[in-house]
Amino acid sequence: MSPFEIGEAIRAARKSLNLTQQYIATKAGMSVATISLIENGMASEIGLRKLTAVMDLVGLEIIASQRRMGWTLDDANEDLRRDALKLK
Repeated sequence: MSPFEIGEAIRAARKSLNLTQQYIATKAGMSVATISLIENGMASEIGLRKLTAVMDLVGLEIIASQRRMGWTLDDANEDLRRDALKLK
């Protein structure tokens, strides 16, 4: 899973629980800006403890699995979507 996909999952889970970024930030001991960066897949230096704290608050968990090998159409689409978001 890419940082962008993780952020999307966190945002979707947070919204489904009707929680604000402010609430998550306060409970996790982070800034709203950091929560926003995580949700946008742009938090380049987020530690595992911080990430799991945010994920716990929205009912998500990290599961390790074997990485797919090779470039796929999904990978290409993900790169295009990330590039499009950077242009906004």
